[in-house]
Amino acid sequence: MMASRIYYSEEARARAQAERVRFAILCIGIGVSIGAVLALLFAPEEGDEVRERITEQAQDFRDDVEHRVRKMAK
Repeated sequence: MMASRIYYSEEARARAQAERVRFAILCIGIGVSIGAVLALLFAPEEGDEVRERITEQAQDFRDDVEHRVRKMAK
């Protein structure tokens, strides 16, 4: 059960809510990434192909994160 919180302004409440949403999205993203890597590792493909796909997906993920961080910083 979540503890009841007292916020001293609507802005503080909104910031706390946004932080919880960002954390949830981050956790989901990490879970999806781990699941994708595990799926690739257990896929019936050659090891070289799997490593290449993991590398490509990791690069795509990194590029996506960098893009989102730059977008949020604006």
